[in-house]
Amino acid sequence: MQTSSSKKMIRNFFDFIGLWPKKPLDQNPYREPLIDLTTDKQTWELFQYFRGEIKHEYALLTGRVTWYITCQSFLLTVYAISYANCRGHNWFSNIFLPLFSFFISLLALNMIQGAIITILMWSDMRKHLITANPRLNSVIITRWRHPENNYDAIHARSLWFPKLIPMLFMIAWILIAILSWARPWLEPTPK
Repeated sequence: MQTSSSKKMIRNFFDFIGLWPKKPLDQNPYREPLIDLTTDKQTWELFQYFRGEIKHEYALLTGRVTWYITCQSFLLTVYAISYANCRGHNWFSNIFLPLFSFFISLLALNMIQGAIITILMWSDMRKHLITANPRLNSVIITRWRHPENNYDAIHARSLWFPKLIPMLFMIAWILIAILSWARPWLEPTPK
């Protein structure tokens, strides 16, 4: 019984940090379609709609990752200047900036994870459409032609960077805070 609760805690932790997201409960890609998929025109329009929504979510994801990395680069620059100009321990560069940057990373991770979950939702709906209408096989890429294979390794790897970059920055800021406070050999030399 203990292993079940520990597995659930680990699962919830990975969900929280964005490595193993839970799918939204109200999304079921295998439900009966609300429109009749018998006509090619309706199916093609629906496929284009799903494709457009996925494209939109990737644009949002790209924007969120871009502003996040830009924000982190400014914070690292401020940290470097502040740390280089301090004499000994400095509350701003040793405590405030790492904590502030860590919490920005946590917020960014949640926003990035939201876009990723939405992308996965639209992808599942597109996969269901492809399963329901085999006539789409002539216009889709090879890896989508086998919808019984739920794991798309190429798609999963394309989401690694946005999932992992906030966590890497959080680890870096924790290490920066610890090392800049605890290691005297990292202190700037007095002028």
